[in-house]
Amino acid sequence: MLQLVEQYGANRRIVELGCGDGSLARRVVHVPHTSYLGIDVADRATATASEINDPRYSFRTCSMQNWHPDGAFDLLIMEECLYYLGAKAQDALLERAFAAMAPGGVAIFSVRDAEKQKLTLDRIRRQGPIVQECGETYRKYLVVARE
Repeated sequence: MLQLVEQYGANRRIVELGCGDGSLARRVVHVPHTSYLGIDVADRATATASEINDPRYSFRTCSMQNWHPDGAFDLLIMEECLYYLGAKAQDALLERAFAAMAPGGVAIFSVRDAEKQKLTLDRIRRQGPIVQECGETYRKYLVVARE
């Protein structure tokens, strides 16, 4: 994931859904992005993430189902979390996210156990052109462009 954010994150407004305690956010501080909004359902996780001392970063406690973008963004990151939602909730979230994404934006998804999560991967692939796909059967990474 780090390499993909380094590749696609420069000069972007980033939103990470399921950011947890900010572990990815800490690892990409060196990427020259414009802003980084992390969303997670756990208060304790977002409190820890908020300790990142960088004015580009902000974190909010909210479930993915209840997240509604405040404005346009350029890069969406969803690492190992989309498949926790049911099919209808996945569709609704993806629709909201891609509608708010700025033209030229991309989304990076990682999915563990690609064979088991085939339906989730199919939903992701329907969102737009696949820019990059990598990984093995165990973990799959997809980069999807906004149409």
